[in-house]
Amino acid sequence: MWWPSTKRVPPQRRESTSAATSPTPATCQTVVANTTAHAPAITPLIDAACATHPSNHQLQRVSDTTFSSPLPRHPATADSEALCLEDLSALDLTSTRHPQLSPVSFSGDAGALPLFDVIDKLGSGGFATVWRAQRRDSGSGVVIKQMIEPFRDHKNARRTFRELLLQSAANHPNVLPVTSVHRAACSHDLFIELPQMQLDLEAALRNAMLKSRAHKQAVFFQLLCALKYLHSGGMVHRDLKPANVLLSERCELQVCDFGLATLTSSDDDAIECSDSCGSLWYRAPELLLRVARHSAAVDMWSAGCMLAELWRPGHTVLLLGASDAQQLAKIVEALGVPAAEELGAMGYAGSSVTIPSSKAASSLSSRTLAKLLAGVPAECAACIGELLSFNPALRPTATQALNHPSLQAFVAEGRRADFAAASTTFKRFELPIRDGNGWSPRVYRDYLFQHVVEAVPGGAANVGQSEEPSVAALDDNPMAA
Repeated sequence: MWWPSTKRVPPQRRESTSAATSPTPATCQTVVANTTAHAPAITPLIDAACATHPSNHQLQRVSDTTFSSPLPRHPATADSEALCLEDLSALDLTSTRHPQLSPVSFSGDAGALPLFDVIDKLGSGGFATVWRAQRRDSGSGVVIKQMIEPFRDHKNARRTFRELLLQSAANHPNVLPVTSVHRAACSHDLFIELPQMQLDLEAALRNAMLKSRAHKQAVFFQLLCALKYLHSGGMVHRDLKPANVLLSERCELQVCDFGLATLTSSDDDAIECSDSCGSLWYRAPELLLRVARHSAAVDMWSAGCMLAELWRPGHTVLLLGASDAQQLAKIVEALGVPAAEELGAMGYAGSSVTIPSSKAASSLSSRTLAKLLAGVPAECAACIGELLSFNPALRPTATQALNHPSLQAFVAEGRRADFAAASTTFKRFELPIRDGNGWSPRVYRDYLFQHVVEAVPGGAANVGQSEEPSVAALDDNPMAA
């Protein structure tokens, strides 16, 4: 099947590329990079992801119609100027887990990406390095995520493919948009241009910036709106944590880092995966147990852990383990030992991880979830308890959490209820390449180079095929180089 070209155009020309076409009858939306500019971070209109028209293959945007006119400010923060955070200049906004590093040149070569002037390095991990930069054409501040040799093997290529396409397709005010994607002329790395936000939730908690009840409710409300939108389209983030939630000085939130995001099955909304993923302290029990199938409920567990940090005195991590086994023991200690029937319903076969006994768990500490939530308002503690149900089937969805009594009064103010109701997409996200077929890294690379990645001035031309990339050239073994 031929997939339409979706290359991005420079920001000043994006408006002209969004000519309307006839309404698409498609029941699924193909996850591709948008050709129109993402809405500003705080625009109230919630657009669904791009969809391909089956007759002419032109891209169009499907807009939700709940809002008839733009709102002047984000509904989570429009009703109270008190939600503005205090002066950021006097605060330590660097991450304790990803400390600020000394300024260095871009990949050891200042000319590796001539569109940007790099200011400093914000952090690095096993898959990417994040830089603070400035566009040379406009002087605007941006963040550049440098993906290190993303096509060196099948695992990294598939991760890169999913991250770029899924984050590009997610078009919601509470999801960080992808501005552009580039390949450098002198390396195998990719560079993702992202909007610059003031700080992440981790830094806001460490500096005690979310002082009022309204601050905390605004953060959690926006997080749930983002999750409702993603989950309604079958997308699961799988790495929610405070460091992956960004805030503006007006307490406006955007979820970032879709490196572990994936799609659920259209049949039963499940994900076939036995690998443990996500950050340890926010990892759901079914991921620690490595059950064969999990769902969007893993995000709701992470949201419950983050809600606890928002409300706990000192904003400390709720369940602080040092390994999968110890994290699981901390969970059992807080929630109790799950019944065998409950484990069976989760699909746990008992072959890979041993559930700690109540005696072993209690030997670590005598605390329970109620004691861990001492000082948390009763309604918020009840919401946390529901989100942290050991059985994923018992956790509320994002929609249900938005209707929880702890948020009812906040959501009822202004137009927040309308915003929450519109935070959905009516078509499932679908990847343009059958992602489970074990393609070689070349397949993922060629598709991205042809449809998503922009060529750097003076660099090599984009590589691509006119048909589904490299598939026709593969032998019977799809993992061929």
